[in-house]
Amino acid sequence: MRTTVLIVGGAALAGLVVGSVSGSWLATWAVLLGGLLAVVATRRAAAHVSMNLPLPDGARALELEVARARRSGRPLTVIHIRPDAADAIRPEDISAACREVDVVWADDGVWLAAGDTNVDGRAGLVGRLTRTFPALAAADRVVALTFPDDEMTMHGLVERFAALRPRDAAAPDAVKGEALAGQPQ
Repeated sequence: MRTTVLIVGGAALAGLVVGSVSGSWLATWAVLLGGLLAVVATRRAAAHVSMNLPLPDGARALELEVARARRSGRPLTVIHIRPDAADAIRPEDISAACREVDVVWADDGVWLAAGDTNVDGRAGLVGRLTRTFPALAAADRVVALTFPDDEMTMHGLVERFAALRPRDAAAPDAVKGEALAGQPQ
């Protein structure tokens, strides 16, 4: 709001200066209209900025999303896409194929937290991802769990993902350290 007021005020002042120097009210209105169009353009561009950004701290992202789902009483689907150097799917690629409110981060693969997505919605989401990225259709590439249907806690989700991980994968844990402290088990 403050930026809008500053831009409109600047356009009005510029319009008055141009109008007094040129003696033309048409020039005044043209400059003022240009300022208003600039406000509309910046507002429209801001409205299309995606909140779905790859996050560097997966443990914190998962902790926040589970807490949000628990507080709102809504389901949360967490998807782990296991890495394969051959196809090099990046978090940005997955993020572009998801809703703006979904959270994507990289850790030991690409993780996706899809809020307000239940078990039925999970099947559709996984299907869409495998259609969009055919390389993901290979066995054991995509693992999806839903809170609270599959597990009731963040720890439960993390343990379940670890149990579902292929034993030959030497990938580090997706969530480790103090980020788990204080969570009910």
